[in-house]
Amino acid sequence: MDSMKSASISNVKGSSLGIILVLFILLVIVTCVFFPASPYPANGNANGNSNGNGGDSTGILATKGFNLENRMAVGYTLVFIEKFYDAYDPNPTTPIGFNSNAHFEVQTKVLGVTTGGAWYDVHFRGEKVGELTFSMINRNATAFGNNEIKYVTLTSEPGYNFNYQTSSPSRSGDPWLRITL
Repeated sequence: MDSMKSASISNVKGSSLGIILVLFILLVIVTCVFFPASPYPANGNANGNSNGNGGDSTGILATKGFNLENRMAVGYTLVFIEKFYDAYDPNPTTPIGFNSNAHFEVQTKVLGVTTGGAWYDVHFRGEKVGELTFSMINRNATAFGNNEIKYVTLTSEPGYNFNYQTSSPSRSGDPWLRITL
């Protein structure tokens, strides 16, 4: 009197785990898109400066770095005036002396392109002798191209002459803008 009993293996646990994983990934994507966060603590950045970008936001953060380099000469400084679009305040916001750098972060959006901009005055021994504006392009997917600094405008008063170089567009490393005489 052997009766055949069929046994089945339940795969409910595995499929439930898969559904939970998919839902978690969707939650992360939605949070990243609709609730971007500031790269700095709620009370300001490492320099103690308020960033004005929703420092108490609780979203998921993604940014890309860009560097500005002063390679002019002793006595020349770059004085931060304003940032634009998706750029966060530079570190530092104090004047950039000879052989010094400032670092920017530009917000990243999922599968998109974001742009940040900055405006600096060029000073020689405390007197304004020029202006600098530039854009930082953050492309979050290779299909959109590489990250780069573009649209650089560097003007000078008569008797002064400035030049600039930018790094090649790249997916790795922080793009840079170098100001020289």
